[in-house]
Amino acid sequence: MKGLICLIFLTINNVVLLESTDSSLIDFIHKVVEDEFYFVKGGKSVYKFSKSGEFISKISREKDGPNQFSNLTDIISLNDENRLWVYDSRSRKIFQFDYDFNLEIDFNLNHPFFGIEKLREGLIGTPGYMLVLDDPYSLFYFKGDNLASGYKFDRSLLSFNLEKSRYLHVMRHDFFFKT
Repeated sequence: MKGLICLIFLTINNVVLLESTDSSLIDFIHKVVEDEFYFVKGGKSVYKFSKSGEFISKISREKDGPNQFSNLTDIISLNDENRLWVYDSRSRKIFQFDYDFNLEIDFNLNHPFFGIEKLREGLIGTPGYMLVLDDPYSLFYFKGDNLASGYKFDRSLLSFNLEKSRYLHVMRHDFFFKT
């Protein structure tokens, strides 16, 4: 007789039912960031919900032009500043919005990443497929304080041995944390 082994990796502490309207239907949830609101990255839009799950608004951009994102790749909440960053890997820009989705600034990062994370004194990003960039590294570090003053490429981290890792794929940063 075979035994069953069950491991618990996750404890659900709270379930928030998100309001479903014609404007708030999300095809697939890619990422959720939380502050005084829930910001949900889904498809080509970022949705804003109250803590009780009430739909408030969304931003969607699909046009080519200045200050437009076409490939919504990542979102980051700057909780202390009530700001949201939207990263577009096609234009290689970070767009900063206030929590009412008013565009404040955009910054050209000049690197194609699958994910970015804001650190205390910079940014770190992962290119996903290692051969997208000239140097096969898994992390890229940028020095800087904010989008207004800009971020400057500083160094690459965690190099790959091309011969041993020909088919290696660095996953999106869904499991990529500041620590």
